[in-house]
Amino acid sequence: MAAKLDELQLAEALPYELRHRRDPQRAKPDAMLQAFPGESVGNFLQRVRPSSEYTSPSLQSSWRWIWIPGPSQSTPTSPEPLNDATKLQCMMEVRAVVDGWSDRLPTLLASDVATEARKVSANMFALAKHYNYGSGKLLLSVDASVVDNVWAAVVHATVDGKLGGGAKVSTKTSINQHVLCIVVACFWDEAKVLAILQHLSSLGLHVTAFKPDIFSSLRSHDLKALHLHSLLYNPAP
Repeated sequence: MAAKLDELQLAEALPYELRHRRDPQRAKPDAMLQAFPGESVGNFLQRVRPSSEYTSPSLQSSWRWIWIPGPSQSTPTSPEPLNDATKLQCMMEVRAVVDGWSDRLPTLLASDVATEARKVSANMFALAKHYNYGSGKLLLSVDASVVDNVWAAVVHATVDGKLGGGAKVSTKTSINQHVLCIVVACFWDEAKVLAILQHLSSLGLHVTAFKPDIFSSLRSHDLKALHLHSLLYNPAP
């Protein structure tokens, strides 16, 4: 079971090589392998497997991600769709908070850092709620030996509406681990996120971390060095 949102606990980090792959949330739709219009789930899973490598003539490189969309869903707690200007404003304000913290951190007593860092984290997530910018992704690390079976189970659950708004998996890698992402619309909709976590658990899958999309503006910051709680829904040991 996951930690409560207001605890803002740090989640266990993904392996270095996985964390430094290109962010799947920023990947363009045409840069990901997808089902053809009208293609059945079964045919899609047979045609495209994460354990294999696929070359894209248009990208002049290998496809790095496979994507499956989920059915459109909305709940009373789902945020309204945001335009780019609103997202940019939110990320600018989040970045300003982190920049200010980065400047202030060296002046603090070591005994005060943890408490003050939690306040900064809370401010960041309050900004996200203010702007209704709640999207993000649940992250899982999947062993290469089982990735095809895991991906098939996730695809079926996604199209059946039992998971988030979509799912992505990285293609063949040299480190024998794949990144699996479950896209969620609103990280403060705890009931929805916990339902997704419970269904993943029923599939034998356990989330490594949740990362809100607001952190896409903080790529130049080392959040660990800044003692910030950058990941939510920490899985219990």
